[in-house]
Amino acid sequence: MKQIICPNCKGQDVHHYTDAYVVRAPVVKDDGSIELLDDRTNEYDDWFFECFDCGYRPTEDELLSAAI
Repeated sequence: MKQIICPNCKGQDVHHYTDAYVVRAPVVKDDGSIELLDDRTNEYDDWFFECFDCGYRPTEDELLSAAI
């Protein structure tokens, strides 16, 4: 695997952000407490990559070109 760096500042703290919601089903555990089990996650179309160091939002193509 290659590491991805920010094409703007060469920082290594690039993350992927997405809006989503998680649906969980409640169940009762043996000790009588409630546990939430992940049922499904629905993601919205709005997602982006962002460098934590400089705030730049590179495209996927830019990130592929910046892989080291």
